[in-house]
Amino acid sequence: ENHVFVNMITSKCTKSDECGFSIEVNGQNGVFYYHSRQKNQFLLRAGLTEQMITMPDTWLTDPENEFYGWADSFRVQLIQWM
Repeated sequence: ENHVFVNMITSKCTKSDECGFSIEVNGQNGVFYYHSRQKNQFLLRAGLTEQMITMPDTWLTDPENEFYGWADSFRVQLIQWM
């Protein structure tokens, strides 16, 4: 009924310019696209409109080629367990 297409690519063992994490979600109302090279920004596209969204700052520094907020996800999880 509602068709959503997801294309996800991850790689840590290729040429450095190709390393990283990317995800593209194509839905009825538009497209969401993120690549770890973009650090704290993702793209929303609806028709002819494109919008770059900046995510809030993180507390911890993410390892190279990880998606934004990876390190903070562990911090948040530990806080929730406490």
